[in-house]
Amino acid sequence: MSQLAVDLVLRPNPDVIAKRLDQATVLVEISTSRIFELNETGTRIWELLGQGLNVEQIVQHLVSEFEVEDSQAAEELKTLLSQLRDQGLVAT
Repeated sequence: MSQLAVDLVLRPNPDVIAKRLDQATVLVEISTSRIFELNETGTRIWELLGQGLNVEQIVQHLVSEFEVEDSQAAEELKTLLSQLRDQGLVAT
């Protein structure tokens, strides 16, 4: 996934349970019992995915909330979405 479409909307897999612990979030995939941990930025991205926002909207939230450049926010989002997608934690 080299380029993300700005209108791409990914949603959390319904077979994943998310539990927030302070600034981090633990994801548990029910079918395999695999556990994943998200940092503060990943947690916010997970929450925004759950709200049904597209890539461009998530980038704008990250820019305003974490005071990062658009390019950095987009790159971090692309990396995390690629990982979440590869693990089956999100789907279109």
